[in-house]
Amino acid sequence: MTDRRTATHPPKPCPLEKYLEVISGAWVPRILWYLLQGPRRFSELQHDLDGISGKVLASKLRGLERENIVKRTVHPTNPPQVEYEVTERGRAFEPIFRAMEQAAERLFPPPAKPAVAAAGQAEAVRDPMGRAPLP
Repeated sequence: MTDRRTATHPPKPCPLEKYLEVISGAWVPRILWYLLQGPRRFSELQHDLDGISGKVLASKLRGLERENIVKRTVHPTNPPQVEYEVTERGRAFEPIFRAMEQAAERLFPPPAKPAVAAAGQAEAVRDPMGRAPLP
């Protein structure tokens, strides 16, 4: 057990604090979740992230671009199509997300499903946040 008076402090700057700063908030983890499944257009992401405004989504994507986690590609079409994808650096989040997902499943198991579904209707298996499983 570490003596409270001699406990070590995180290094400055602390890489963990930077990581948490980058993925903090309600939207960034979900944005990365979808982009880890493959490239998405802005409108697709906005549809996936029910409730996010275009302004907030654009701001979050710009922040992820600045950190070189997401790459923005403008295709020369009329009207222009903009596509977002995770960079190689951004792919480093995938094993972390998988570990967090496994921990969450252990800590917060989904409620038991009812034994009998409604007449003739199969209930779709969905993640509590409406996400598809990572490939």
